[in-house]
Amino acid sequence: MVDGVSMRRGFLVLSVAWLALAPLRAEEPHWAYQPVRVSPVGPLRQVGWPRSAIDQYVLERLEAVRRRPAEEAPRAVLLRRVTLDLTGLPPSPIEVETFAEDTSPDAYERVLDRLFRSPAYAERMASWWLDMARYADTHGYEGDGARQIWLYRDWVINAFLQGMPFDRFSIDQLAGDLLPRPTESQRVATGFHRNSPFCYEGGTDLEQFRVEAVVDRVNTTMTVWMGTTLGCAQCHDHKYDPFSQREYFQLYAFFNNSTEARGASYSAVSPLKQRGATGLRSRIALLEERVGRHDVAEFQRVWEAAQQGRGWRVWDVLAAKSSGGSSIVRLPDHSLLVGGDNPVHDDYEIEYHWPGGRFSALGLEVLHHESLPQGGPGRYPRNGNFGLSAVEIAVAGPQPNAPWRNQELAAARASYAEPQDQIENALDGQPACWCTNQKEAQGWFVLANPRDWSAGHRIRIRLRHASKWERHGIGRFRLWSAGAFAEDTFSKGFPPLDVLAILAKEEHSRTPEENQQVHGYLRGHDPALARLRAEIERVKEELTPSETLVMKEREEPRTTHLLLAGSHLSPGEAVSLGVPDAWHEWDSSWPRNRLGLAQWLMSDRNPLVGRVTSNRVWSMFFGRGIVRTSEDFGVQGAPPTHPRLLDYLANYFVGSRWNLQALQRQIVMSATYRQSSDLPLAARGGDTSDRWYGRGPAFRLPAESIRDVALAVGGLLDRRVGGPGVYPYQPQGVYEQIHSYTTSWKTSERGQQFRRGVYTWWKRTAPYPSMIAFDAPRRSVCVERRPRTNTPLQALVTLNDPVFVQAARALARRMQLADDGSCTTGLRVGFRLCVARTPTEAESAELRLLYDRMAKTYRTQPAAAVALADGHGIAGQQTPGEAAAEFAAWVTVANVLLNLDETLMKY
Repeated sequence: MVDGVSMRRGFLVLSVAWLALAPLRAEEPHWAYQPVRVSPVGPLRQVGWPRSAIDQYVLERLEAVRRRPAEEAPRAVLLRRVTLDLTGLPPSPIEVETFAEDTSPDAYERVLDRLFRSPAYAERMASWWLDMARYADTHGYEGDGARQIWLYRDWVINAFLQGMPFDRFSIDQLAGDLLPRPTESQRVATGFHRNSPFCYEGGTDLEQFRVEAVVDRVNTTMTVWMGTTLGCAQCHDHKYDPFSQREYFQLYAFFNNSTEARGASYSAVSPLKQRGATGLRSRIALLEERVGRHDVAEFQRVWEAAQQGRGWRVWDVLAAKSSGGSSIVRLPDHSLLVGGDNPVHDDYEIEYHWPGGRFSALGLEVLHHESLPQGGPGRYPRNGNFGLSAVEIAVAGPQPNAPWRNQELAAARASYAEPQDQIENALDGQPACWCTNQKEAQGWFVLANPRDWSAGHRIRIRLRHASKWERHGIGRFRLWSAGAFAEDTFSKGFPPLDVLAILAKEEHSRTPEENQQVHGYLRGHDPALARLRAEIERVKEELTPSETLVMKEREEPRTTHLLLAGSHLSPGEAVSLGVPDAWHEWDSSWPRNRLGLAQWLMSDRNPLVGRVTSNRVWSMFFGRGIVRTSEDFGVQGAPPTHPRLLDYLANYFVGSRWNLQALQRQIVMSATYRQSSDLPLAARGGDTSDRWYGRGPAFRLPAESIRDVALAVGGLLDRRVGGPGVYPYQPQGVYEQIHSYTTSWKTSERGQQFRRGVYTWWKRTAPYPSMIAFDAPRRSVCVERRPRTNTPLQALVTLNDPVFVQAARALARRMQLADDGSCTTGLRVGFRLCVARTPTEAESAELRLLYDRMAKTYRTQPAAAVALADGHGIAGQQTPGEAAAEFAAWVTVANVLLNLDETLMKY
């Protein structure tokens, strides 16, 4: 027995020996920094097993530890495994059956061809990448306000869908904006480094958070491409790896010349739409040509007659004056332009001679004009806004001394108003007002007692601007009246006053542009063209650009300083752009900016990108990498279990011109990948963690796939690709935070709530709860490797979360509809949908027993049966009484199937 003294002496001897050897070790390059070398495999005993070089390297290690590889997995199991791995979705029963019956030698390869072409493959790969890109829909920190950057996510999906080589995939994201003549898509790609969290809260030091964003970009770049934990060197020389603080800030300098804290935005069409943009634009042109050839004469005759029946009338004002001394000038289009003095408060008085007829409502059109501040329609010097506080209407007889009689107003309607400045404010003369925030609009003031007035009556209008806002008079306006006015007059929108003003002119006095405007409006409303217009709008919607965050260089570069202790408050000596000496050299042909850094990273002389990425891809299929610490290839990281295999994969990846799909195909075609995971523990030779890959991979699905699988087997999954984030069902109260700028979670509708998990709106301070329970990261920092935990909360999610309950209802409906009354058929259908195999007799009997027991229970609890059966109507029709009890039993069985270990795992 070793006593404590002897043990301490032993540790001391080992420590001294390690210190003595340290200088010698320091002179040797770390294994990960050495060039990639492919070495041949020695003689193998089981020469018939390998399908590829991958298998030879694996088998060599297995034979060294006296292990045999497992048998090949059954075809249905293999199909489910590879479908889940490449798409994150389960195969359909038809796909399983087809593959099981297809005995041709290339059957498996054809399955891979289909999967790699699938948009589902691109979405699954995007989920993998977005963790590293720390993609989110909010800024982070306490306020965590919303940001719009979903076009970047669409770019990632499109890149995987098109099979973009990894070197181009990398360079576009790191420096797409610096490429010669960058495309729209390449600019969008730079959103990779605009995913950094940022704090815009009041009172914060924006420079502090700008520096933190740059630090995040350095650390993320080195983690993703170099597999290096460089963050330690922000404050001091790295404790273990050969990187100094000075070298850290030389890398920092590459990112320090980007735009200021708020950065740059860019308007673009989704990259998923750009490939077909030319065809879409041609389609629009063809449809618009058909619309343009359509004769609208008949519709114009009917339409004008209908408008005349409503009594729209543009006023040719007799006189107008300002109480504050402003000038009011009539323009040829009957509008009035206010100029000259701009008093603190001003009232306009307009007089009009009534031509006869019914007067039901007054229309006030506020319009832009180039002479007004910011184009108007108001006179406020800073932004061209206005604030109308009151409208007064009075009528007098034709006689010069006839008294004015005030007309009571009953209601007001506006085509646009600011939320706090509604048009109703102009009815009561209070300090509040109506304003449109620089937008053109029309407002209508409805008389309480409309009546017919004979020709010659005079109508006086007073527009008052007496709100708390000073110098907020209307700058340009036009007055209208309506004869026939009812509550539903504006139910289909406001009248096109600009068109009606043109039609009020004599036909010979209309300009060609005005005639074109009228015909354009009529073509836009002719019922005969409704179907064509709808198709034009649908196609145009696909080409509608959206704003997104992008990288952009400053015109004048910043000087980068080494920050003492990593603090922006303690700048030290100035440093220039550079890369660590421990890595490959810089080529003088590369530009000294982010583009040059991206080219340095993707250089053939860099051994790390090939190793790190190949290891990461291997981990995707086998649950862990050849280097277990896939985020750290440094001295403190775990050594590779199969170093020669890792170098083979890295060499193959780079040699295939960075073809990620080719690398993945190599892996999933291997005999190593195709092994059965069903291997008794006794046959594993003590290798409980499967370090030597002596059996097929078996581990729990990622968070997004768990949800997507449940929706898919229930038939609810919406397969639409791309677009803004969506809001699926989630428990109430999760999103409510007192200090957050975004606290409203309105569940999406029309199938959007059932889209794939990659499209879920991602709020950093309150991520989607069911995915967090299954180890999805918050994405505040780059996460290269997710943990894989096993907690009771996960079972509570899959049993009770609203999405999983809805999926259980939908699966129950599929089972019930497929059943022939025996219950057995429905159970078999549900089982095959979930796990891609037929249940055994014992499993069928257990599920039938559960169904019978739950049906009996729910017959005695009708309220509980209806609550579970009907939910939100997703399951189908209402199911009262006995039918509710039976369907609730089906839902319970479906819930159990969705919670099977075999459903939630990949075997």
